[in-house]
Amino acid sequence: MLEYSLFAFAGIEFPFHIGESRLSEPFPLHTHTFTELSILLDGSAIHQVEAHAYNMGRGEVFVITPPFSHAIPEVNDLVYYNFIFDLDKLMQLDTELRQLPGFQALFILEPFHRYRQNFTSRLLLDETQLAFAVSLCRAMLEEYDARREGYRMVIKSYFLSFITFIARQLVPERESISVKYFQISETVRFMEEHYKERITLSQLAHMSFLSERHYARLFQAVYGKSPIEHLIHCRLDRACALIRTTRLGLTEIAGLCGFGDKVSFSRQFRQRFGITPGQFRKADRS
Repeated sequence: MLEYSLFAFAGIEFPFHIGESRLSEPFPLHTHTFTELSILLDGSAIHQVEAHAYNMGRGEVFVITPPFSHAIPEVNDLVYYNFIFDLDKLMQLDTELRQLPGFQALFILEPFHRYRQNFTSRLLLDETQLAFAVSLCRAMLEEYDARREGYRMVIKSYFLSFITFIARQLVPERESISVKYFQISETVRFMEEHYKERITLSQLAHMSFLSERHYARLFQAVYGKSPIEHLIHCRLDRACALIRTTRLGLTEIAGLCGFGDKVSFSRQFRQRFGITPGQFRKADRS
């Protein structure tokens, strides 16, 4: 099976790609290490993801996250905007983005349910919504192709607006998502909002009305990491933002982000990013 890397499409310094694509021939089964988001403008196709297949056409938005494999076995002159990006870096750009219920549904719950649980709901934009989304796509594509000075900052701003708009259209209803998964997503929002506080696995499981073991197992299945790992990532993402945007000392940042001390903060930071917080600050300002 083919596997694509983000760096086949974009550079390390700006892990983002946008293109307006046309597909008239089937596309073989493949997987990739990046997140892919597509918004369909015209034509139709059958989209196969893992063992499931469904029809798609104008106005549909679909997301593929690692490690899902997908293919287009049948296609009829498909035209679409295609985004390829690093989801972790996107979330570091705006930590509030992850608190949107629609963001959880779009990038986490929806792919999990549709592609592993045969969940059949999808995001289909009406003509008014599609027109607005397309206007943002065109603006991003123009900046991406022209690459004028400051284009990365402009694209980031447009893309955050685009993702926020799309996420708002996909606010999950309790009836459409299994209650237990909805409750798990609520604990994620809680972690995003209360990362500074002491949070335990027992507390999170209690919020979900599940046993600790059942909660941890379901969380791992959906998010690909343990609840405590996710909490640490939330804290580290916030720490990165403070390092970038303030002159606060690293010990103070550690405390503001929920770490007990600078030593544990530095250890967790290096374990995730491969460098110390001090090295990160120096590299960011060089």
